[in-house]
Amino acid sequence: MCSFLWLNQLSVDADQHNDSTSIHVIPVKNDVEQGLVAFLERSIKEAEDSFADLIVFEIDSPGGRVDSANDIANLITGTDIPTTAYVINQAASAGSYIALNADKIYFKPKR
Repeated sequence: MCSFLWLNQLSVDADQHNDSTSIHVIPVKNDVEQGLVAFLERSIKEAEDSFADLIVFEIDSPGGRVDSANDIANLITGTDIPTTAYVINQAASAGSYIALNADKIYFKPKR
């Protein structure tokens, strides 16, 4: 519950355009494949170019290609920006591998 509240607070801070903290929320949804790799590469570069303080990957994936998951893992571990994986529904197979490469992992509570 605390992690859920913490991430909700991050969303509020980001929406208020607080100059002291810049948080980029990047969706990781559906199948893990090469199109997702290209999207995440662009998204992470955008976060780096804007000097983001944190990247939150919102994960909801049933899995997918192992080679693509490995490419994404390298993107995540290759950035100097702190990263958080926030699993909003599922992170199966390749999706869980992606989450494991973030600095921190949080899960949305089931209701």
